[in-house]
Amino acid sequence: MTNPSAWRIYVIRANGTGLRRVTPDESRTSITGALQAYDDTDPCWLPDGRLAFTSTRWPSYAQYSGAAPAIST
Repeated sequence: MTNPSAWRIYVIRANGTGLRRVTPDESRTSITGALQAYDDTDPCWLPDGRLAFTSTRWPSYAQYSGAAPAIST
């Protein structure tokens, strides 16, 4: 892995067998740059068997107020 401190999600049986990676390692695909340094965290199983988790895969900006950003010229 190119980012050994990144969080990824795995599943394993209670007896310690069957370790399997759930979230893909996209550093092995054509996606490069900022998307390589991401974390997948807080997994939880949904009642229908799917797995939900949070991720920082897609860089974005959050709006914290209604003020326009300051632009320096």
